[in-house]
Amino acid sequence: MTGTFSKKRIDPAGRVVTLFTQNNIITKLLFTGRRNMVSENDVLHIAELADIGIATSELGKFTEQFNAILEYFDILDTLAAEDELDRPLVNVFREDEVRPSLTQEEALANSHNPEEGYIRAPKVI
Repeated sequence: MTGTFSKKRIDPAGRVVTLFTQNNIITKLLFTGRRNMVSENDVLHIAELADIGIATSELGKFTEQFNAILEYFDILDTLAAEDELDRPLVNVFREDEVRPSLTQEEALANSHNPEEGYIRAPKVI
């Protein structure tokens, strides 16, 4: 089905969600009874956990964007799930094959500081 149309659904929170689509692509979402799912304090806490600095002047915009993302998930939750795909499981990895490769001496030839047959690297902590 192509063209422009709108469809109303009820999301799990009981809100009316209107999906405006054009050529099967959602172009606009309209919520009735919109609620904020994430507060500014939540955004600050998440930023602290992720070790991301957020300026106070940006906090409102981040909170708004975070809530918009979560609203999209609410919309996805309203969509009817199709039956599970009936596909056989397929191994996409190839079988291991022994191939000719470098000898240990060749592999260590360009190492600046080999130690007991291994490449010595600095500690990373």
